Amino acid sequence: MFADQVNAFTQQFASSRKPQKHAGDLYRIVQGARETIREHNTRFNNEKVAVWECDVSIAVEAFRRGLHHESDLYKQLTMHPCHSFEAVQEKAAAAIRLEDDILARASMPSTPSISSTSAMEKSSRKQSTSKKYERYRPYGRGVNRVDNREENQQLHTLAEYGFTTSVGGILKALREMGDRVRWPRPPVEEQAWKKDSKKKCEFHRDIGHNTED
Repeated sequence: MFADQVNAFTQQFASSRKPQKHAGDLYRIVQGARETIREHNTRFNNEKVAVWECDVSIAVEAFRRGLHHESDLYKQLTMHPCHSFEAVQEKAAAAIRLEDDILARASMPSTPSISSTSAMEKSSRKQSTSKKYERYRPYGRGVNRVDNREENQQLHTLAEYGFTTSVGGILKALREMGDRVRWPRPPVEEQAWKKDSKKKCEFHRDIGHNTED
């Protein structure tokens, strides 16, 4: 009667019993495409512990075959086979340290080399110098960005612009532009009584400087 109860209990819970793992099951543990050596090594060791009296030679070979064929650890274990699983773990630990260092360096912000830094500084100085002289060129757009004090420090005469028309034609073209272009004014005194009445400008319709200036 007791034997029948034992058999019934065994049949009822037979599906709940965990199957015993064998050393050959370790060959199923393959490193994933994006899995690091550290992750693969941890997963392999967890499965190996579950195998009762695991054969060393099988564990060594299963670990080697489970690695990526292009990894340096796989090449080392293939060229220099290990006869103990402890030796395999030593090489795996060295590969993990190298892998961690590479990942850490990849996550760090890149530092420009000395040569590239020097090139960047030269380029910056060149651009700064170019912008500096651009402001004082007759046709430079920078003349619209400087204030009156900088404009007054470097003025150009009408002859420097190389116009082939008369002063009257130039004044007509400038007036047609209207407020679309802000032209620099020659230096004048703030007080009206200090202006030279002998100098007249047809464009500004003011005294104190000549039209050519």
